Amino acid sequence: SSPNIDTENFLTFTHASSLPESQYTQLLTSQSLEPIATKLRSYYDEHFQDPRQPDAGRFCWDPWYVNVGDGKKGETTTMEEENGVVDGERKATDSQCQYSLKRIQANNFFAEDDFSDLVEDLTQLGRSIGLAAITPPWISLYLNGDMQNLHTDAPHGPCAFVLSLCRDGDFEGGETMLLRSQIMELWKGFDTSRGMETGDIM
Repeated sequence: SSPNIDTENFLTFTHASSLPESQYTQLLTSQSLEPIATKLRSYYDEHFQDPRQPDAGRFCWDPWYVNVGDGKKGETTTMEEENGVVDGERKATDSQCQYSLKRIQANNFFAEDDFSDLVEDLTQLGRSIGLAAITPPWISLYLNGDMQNLHTDAPHGPCAFVLSLCRDGDFEGGETMLLRSQIMELWKGFDTSRGMETGDIM
């Protein structure tokens, strides 16, 4: 059975740093979650060990496929309102893939003890960088051709994390791309004599 999570008391803690006193760090890496990641990967491997074994838990993954324009019919962005839209631009953009993956909430997949350990380890790591809460974690499963297009998760909080359960050699590609922090202030001191390519942006 899945544990009932009291998000108000179980996922929050008291220590927090105010935003003006914090220091911006675009990328933070930590090995503190390696033990729980190894444990969760073992659980995953055991769960899918026999491909012929019927198990209701195998069928509870959400095959999530979303195009850019899905669910946004009739909406316009601020940029479109100010600059207008070239013929065919909206249709071409809306037809692009935004998300393609399989997903499930972690507490609906992992054993209750393992999930509790995961949340405890995540909240301890959060305390070390001044975060006051976490949202319930999701699991994303990517097969060949799956992807997440460029996006921001700002509505979910000031920090996002990825805890990979993959082993070296499990896949090729699929690396997370981060927008370079200087792009946020692109027009300050913009150099018109210098072109920009992917490596200058991501």
